[in-house]
Amino acid sequence: WVGYFLGVLAEPGLDRRTIVMVVNDHGTELMDHGQFSKSGSHLYAHNTQLFWLIRHPEQQPGECSALVQNHDLFPTALALLHVPHSPVAGTNAWQWVEQRDVPEREYVITGWGSYASVRDARWNYFANFEESDAKEALFDLQADPGEHVNVAQKYPAERQHRRQLLEEFLGQPLPA
Repeated sequence: WVGYFLGVLAEPGLDRRTIVMVVNDHGTELMDHGQFSKSGSHLYAHNTQLFWLIRHPEQQPGECSALVQNHDLFPTALALLHVPHSPVAGTNAWQWVEQRDVPEREYVITGWGSYASVRDARWNYFANFEESDAKEALFDLQADPGEHVNVAQKYPAERQHRRQLLEEFLGQPLPA
């Protein structure tokens, strides 16, 4: 349908002056980790990563592998439209397409209900941040891109570092 829509835009020439953004809110689990749905206790990539396509009539195709979040949509749209504005939450993600030397985010935090995830290029950590005896999960995304083997016990320093990032974000120790 995106291709059809772009074709409709092209007929009257609107594609030459229209920026198109297509984004989803998140994915869903299709028995990847034992359930057919989505839930806060399953903050795996398929439930938290976004598909975001931007077609800009004046820019060459590019790709961005930076960690971006929903709140980056608005500042990115404002920047692409050259709209002057006061500071807003989020970051112009288009900078990571145009300039390879712009520092990217080191990690992102995703929350769902009483669960939160701290994800970076190498690790995904998540836990229920309200329960005092909550099980913490840590996945090595290089060794296990499908996030099937919890290595929290094997890498206690990595688990503790991400827990600390979450506690700093929440402004208090876990449970919060």
